[in-house]
Amino acid sequence: MWDEDIRRKYGVGGSATGYLEFLKKMKEELKEALEEEAKRTGKSEREVAERICKELPSKKLGRGYDRKTLAKLIDEYNWWVVHRSE
Repeated sequence: MWDEDIRRKYGVGGSATGYLEFLKKMKEELKEALEEEAKRTGKSEREVAERICKELPSKKLGRGYDRKTLAKLIDEYNWWVVHRSE
């Protein structure tokens, strides 16, 4: 779920403690994003998460990418943000 460039982006070290810190940051950011979208749409956070996992990947990436987990989407998002300009 991370590499050196992603660790640098989030300012965490390469140790087990750094990985735990990274996971906690991902959880916080995901919670905040789900809360914001739930408020915006009037849906529950669970409904928002289910919609994102079902609809977003296939709309953005094609039918082969439908039904991903939130963890996988976070993984791909971080990789894309850090490595897209390479």
